[in-house]
Amino acid sequence: MKTIGDVMLQQATLRFRVPLPARSWEESSISLFVRHARVSKSVHDKLEVLDQVLRKDFPIVMISSRDDAAKDPFELLSIQNLDPGWAPNNGILVAPSEVNHALNIALCLMGCWKQQYFDDPHEARNIAENAATTALEWRVTSLCSVLGAKAYKYAKSRMCRRNQHEDELFSAYTTVTDEMPFEEDDSDFDDDDDASIDSSDFDDDEDMTILDKASLVMQHVVLRKQQTARQNVHSTTAAMAPKRVPR
Repeated sequence: MKTIGDVMLQQATLRFRVPLPARSWEESSISLFVRHARVSKSVHDKLEVLDQVLRKDFPIVMISSRDDAAKDPFELLSIQNLDPGWAPNNGILVAPSEVNHALNIALCLMGCWKQQYFDDPHEARNIAENAATTALEWRVTSLCSVLGAKAYKYAKSRMCRRNQHEDELFSAYTTVTDEMPFEEDDSDFDDDDDASIDSSDFDDDEDMTILDKASLVMQHVVLRKQQTARQNVHSTTAAMAPKRVPR
């Protein structure tokens, strides 16, 4: 039984850069294998959520001419008018709420978690603690890197498209009002019943939230890659150093 547990444990630890330590010298290899498997499964399930979101289409700014190709895409004012039926890949457009939820998971996987990310007050901490065991670390870094970049471009393009639309509406309104005779009417100032909040204000807040979280994810990815590179250099240097022979 111990031999089977040792083989299973060896296979499980391949998913970990730093395997979990035994809780005590009495812990069996079977018990240690089960703990590795549970942590790995938990991280894997969260990565599947990110993967499913990334499989959907992120509509972003489209370049309309060759001259625009040299410009920063977020500075372009010419944006393709996307309708619900437009989708170049699988026909499913991602929703802002899905992007926001995926970024919450990514931040927890990178160790930058907050309790208010999820309805369950313990979920964010559990995700971060499981990911801190370095389970599937290479895939965590890879998927979070792609998600951060896509979400950043997605939020920027939505903001650019909205700003362009507002500019067009303002120009059209200015043209119409310039052609109409001015008549003073105090009734508009006396009646506040028609006052309402523009729904685009909520979209602005959501896009800014996505933008901030995407930037934070990309920053943590860069820091993790730098840390991994330093560790690899240190390990290589230590392996190449001549061993001292005791006298």
